[in-house]
Parts: sequence; structure tokens; C-alpha cells
Amino acid sequence: MRVYLDTNILVAYFKPGDPYYSDSRTILEKTDIDKIVSFLTLTEFLSVIFRLYRNSQIEFTPKIREIFSQLPLKSRAVILLKYIVRKFNLNILGAKELLNFRINSENILFPLEFLKAINMAGETGLRTLDNLHLAIVALENKVSKIDYFITGDRDFINKRQIVFRVTGVPVLTPSEFAHLLGLKH
Repeated sequence: MRVYLDTNILVAYFKPGDPYYSDSRTILEKTDIDKIVSFLTLTEFLSVIFRLYRNSQIEFTPKIREIFSQLPLKSRAVILLKYIVRKFNLNILGAKELLNFRINSENILFPLEFLKAINMAGETGLRTLDNLHLAIVALENKVSKIDYFITGDRDFINKRQIVFRVTGVPVLTPSEFAHLLGLKH
């Protein structure tokens, strides 16, 4: 089973007060599912996690804090990224390709995901990064099936039907997915 994990699943793992803390930990630690994230997920995760850390809203394990104390600030994000990718056995979707997009008389190179997100914007009514996530999921689902999009984001949850229509992938909360896997009763 292949599942795309929204950024908030990774963040919840490090945030005990999050409503999806327990379910996110269960999902991320599960070894028999193909957990997919994107370049966007990882970038967004690192931005959020370090902002929360600076504001004392999360706390890293003593091991991570010790490693960080020995690193320059600019190296910490890359080390944390490598750590979570390895720890959770995450599969990362990279950018697909650059396409020429003609605006007036000028050709501009656009990442395919951005063009897809631009085309979806009017239909979904979602924020920019949310549309980018959906574009990535929709493009990947055409190449290699994604079974579920797992998210705690209310905007995605409230617009499940629209998300399914534009991506072909059903949306589940972490709790719903844990229940589906029989990990929660």
C-alpha cells in the first residue's frame, strides 16, 4: 500500500499536544506501508518544525539535541531531514520536469507541479502549498498508484470530494487510516 503523507503527519510525530500525535507515530513507525513524501513536504516540515522548536512548542529527544549542539545552525535542517527519511523509510518524490510556459511573448520555465497547481487553483479553492501537494499527488498517481492521502489538515478533510476528483486519491485522517489498518478500535 502506497500512501502520501501530508506535512502535518511528520510534524505531529514531534508534537505531543497534537490531536494526531499518537496516530502519526503509529503510521510513521509502521514498516509494511510505502510512505511517500515530496520535496515540498520535507521543505515545509523543516520550516514548521524549526519554528515550533524556537518557540518551545516541541522538544527534540536528548539524542537529537546532543547532535544539534555539535552542529552549526545551517546544518541542522539537512541532518534532521536525512534522519527522518532514514528513520521512517520515507520515499521522496522529486520535481517532475520543467516545461516552457508562454506568457505574452516570453517563454518561462515552470516546474510541472506548479503548472498543475495553477490549473487546479480555481477548482479547489485551497491555499498555494495545498494545491502544490495535490498537484504532486495527482501527477504521481498517474505514474504509480497512490492508495491514500493521509492528512490532518482540515481544508483537505473538508474538501475530500474535490481532492479525490482532482487527484484520484481518497483522503483519510491519521485516525481513519490507523483504524483502516486495524491499529485502532
